[in-house]
Amino acid sequence: MKTFKTIAGQELEIAYENGIKVLNTKNANYSFGSLHSIFKELFKQINMKQINPDKTLLLGLGGGSIVKLLRQDLQLEGAVTAIEFDQGIIDAAIKHFGIGKFKNVGLICEDAFKYLQNTNTKYDVIIDDLYLDIAMPGDSQQSDYFKDVIHRLTKNGLFIKNCIFTSDDHKTQFNKSISEVFPDIKVISIGKMNNLYLCKCNVV
Repeated sequence: MKTFKTIAGQELEIAYENGIKVLNTKNANYSFGSLHSIFKELFKQINMKQINPDKTLLLGLGGGSIVKLLRQDLQLEGAVTAIEFDQGIIDAAIKHFGIGKFKNVGLICEDAFKYLQNTNTKYDVIIDDLYLDIAMPGDSQQSDYFKDVIHRLTKNGLFIKNCIFTSDDHKTQFNKSISEVFPDIKVISIGKMNNLYLCKCNVV
């Protein structure tokens, strides 16, 4: 087991669980543990292999679990851009989890909110797995954020957001904010806490 503090001050742990190397925070799995299983099941349920996006935007890299699922498990070759605000996490993903070996994967150290506001690129799939430990950043739950997301989707693009709610009121407020922007929402619950929001739109 190895514990380290990233450049941005996050305390992370690289450990082995059931013989598998994982990246954890104090209270949550960031990559290759339960989170890996959750997204693996989600991609199976929505048939991500058939969706086969040309361009995928990943907000929040962690150890690169989602990148590995797309590339190694599903054998998808479309471009993947991963945005991570903490260079220490990017370094860990490359050094300890081999994410640098995958082709056509861009790793960008930048604030996800600023990236969405500044980029002109549109994506077929945007996956939001933004967390600080077990908490979703407040800005990632606001209608203004969802407006930025929807404008970066291609027509009929798909937005996936991994949510953990702290209360029924939290969930109600979140649902209000996201439904103000996305007309087509489906929620898949996987595991004990994770709610995966699948949001589609028709943006030209």
